[in-house]
Amino acid sequence: GILGLGERQRTRLFMRRDAFRRFYSCLIYTPRENFDTALRKRMQQVLLEALNGDSTEFNVLLTESALARIHILVHVRPDSEPNYTEAELEKRLVKVARRWEDELFEALRERHGEERGNLLYLRYREGFPASYRADYEARAAVGDIDLMESLSGPASLAMNLYLPLEARTGNLRFKILQDGEPVPLSVSLPMLEHMGVKVLEERPYAIQRESGTTVWIHDIGLSLADAESLDIDRVRDLFQEVFLQVWRGADDSNAARSASSSREAAATRREKRSRVVSLS
Repeated sequence: GILGLGERQRTRLFMRRDAFRRFYSCLIYTPRENFDTALRKRMQQVLLEALNGDSTEFNVLLTESALARIHILVHVRPDSEPNYTEAELEKRLVKVARRWEDELFEALRERHGEERGNLLYLRYREGFPASYRADYEARAAVGDIDLMESLSGPASLAMNLYLPLEARTGNLRFKILQDGEPVPLSVSLPMLEHMGVKVLEERPYAIQRESGTTVWIHDIGLSLADAESLDIDRVRDLFQEVFLQVWRGADDSNAARSASSSREAAATRREKRSRVVSLS
């Protein structure tokens, strides 16, 4: 089986139990470019749980080969039985070995087809920071990429009001995306609270496109007293439209205040000049 594997970029498991049933010897081959200490620890944990083990030992071999070899001994009680077959266990290790970027590539191709999916993957594959990858599954990033693609230029907004599956009763989340500049919480917080929700937290992420431009994602946790009876699909568009109108109104107010300040400053300068002329 190992000879047949050759240089193919895939994850395989070869496993046997010793004659006295004291341990399992597990040889894992996985693409070397994906291998790191974190992956080895995840694989050890998967084997430990699946084989009802007491402890593990490991040895790693990295050569010029495209594959890394991890040898893990899982010590077990002689009367213990595994929870999975070897084939099922290999599938779990394959899933553990997949990178976040690999999941994103597959999800984009499923959503948009091969041509469009490849284009979007090249545009965003290196743009998501570690904090984003730790907080969200790759498939969730597909929806954010669609929102980022809908932005029309600097300072344009995209939004998504949603209810996470794991959310507590009364809690929901609101994503605000802006091209180029972050949205200050000091601006968005009073706007949202005037719309009848309570802001609990904010998670900001800077996403870098391949072109070098930046998109800011602000994922804001909200609390609403009667959120359990809220039809999120019915109110999403209305909520987002109201926020957008208030946002544009705030921009107009800021512009008006800025213009007013400029006019006042100009009037002050003219008055000072007239005083100087009269004195001279």
